[in-house]
Amino acid sequence: MRKLNVIVRRLVAFLLFATGFAVPAHGFLLQPQPRVCTEVFNNEPVVFVGRVTDERVRLSDDGEFWEAFIYRLDVQEVFVGQLNGKVEVITQNDSARRNLDVGESYLLFAWEIDGALHIFGGGNSSKLSKAEETIHEIRRVLSSRKTATTGSIRGHVYIVPFNIPERYEQGPGGITFVAKSATGQFLGVTDEGGWFQIEVPPGEYRVFPEPPQPYLKARDISYNDPEHVIINNGTCAEVGFFAQRRDE
Repeated sequence: MRKLNVIVRRLVAFLLFATGFAVPAHGFLLQPQPRVCTEVFNNEPVVFVGRVTDERVRLSDDGEFWEAFIYRLDVQEVFVGQLNGKVEVITQNDSARRNLDVGESYLLFAWEIDGALHIFGGGNSSKLSKAEETIHEIRRVLSSRKTATTGSIRGHVYIVPFNIPERYEQGPGGITFVAKSATGQFLGVTDEGGWFQIEVPPGEYRVFPEPPQPYLKARDISYNDPEHVIINNGTCAEVGFFAQRRDE
């Protein structure tokens, strides 16, 4: 269930971003393209290269509209997961869809939902012709995990001008964040762009600012939930926070 919830958060985030809704600062997409390490090791994706050989549509129950696109691919290389020969992937016909072209080869990150593999827009999926750097990074993180003794939590403080609290003068830089587990805590400090990174041993963590920042709130569409971050050797997570007025 937790895996599905994370995927749903990601889907909602992409929908908000792709449809261009005028939403509050905490409604914008956090990681339209998360680190390769984050996407490879979170939520148990299947990561592979395949060539699209067929496309068909699935109609809604009433037959009124195209509900989803279903693609059949010849599997060429698998990085994460188990696939052989041919595979089908589904993308819903909505703003989070990822359309593929028959005859093209793709690097895809897919997730199993209700027994079928689903693909989404955003993230590190792309045409194979544009995926050389991403594939290099996939190989690197998979190889480095074999000897890694820590993992990485990256985060970002988002401050959008129209939502900055009147008395919030901290800005995105110089804020200390704590990653706390049952066995210890580790610190990171945001740079001028609002980014921080904390190297931690394997465990389950809660990530929060310290001392408390009354105007900073966790983004509910973070790639990972700041209240529940699981790290294994060599894996990564990404969380987000935003500046919010006290009365919101």
